[in-house]
Amino acid sequence: INAEYMGMWKQSVQSSITSAHIASKFGSKGCLLVLPGSAAAQGATPDMIAYGISKAAVHQLTGSLSHTEQSGLPSESIVLALLPTTLDTPANRAAMPNADRSTWTPLTHVSDMVADWAEGKNLPPSGSLITFFTRENKTTASWV
Repeated sequence: INAEYMGMWKQSVQSSITSAHIASKFGSKGCLLVLPGSAAAQGATPDMIAYGISKAAVHQLTGSLSHTEQSGLPSESIVLALLPTTLDTPANRAAMPNADRSTWTPLTHVSDMVADWAEGKNLPPSGSLITFFTRENKTTASWV
């Protein structure tokens, strides 16, 4: 579990901390920082402990960074974490060739939402964890 844990930590937490550091140094007032969370990490992940720990840490980091007065991010910055279930990517298609893809979230849906947020449209409150729910090829998003 240690090697797997370190790999997930680097991929999720270390990259998020690096992104936050860059935003603190070079971001401007009201900048948008979007981090990689996971819907699965909102509960127990006994079959993927390293994944769950790393993603849960990103969720916590998102909430902490949203307090820009104390976190060092520029004032009025918005920090969000994306919590997909399964994204429709080539890697997931290769890994799960027989899966029901009608429940997978298309990358275009996620990228369109992030583009809107970058323009200030439909922007969730800072610190929000954004979950995506896709059924029968229809995706909705909600946040807490």
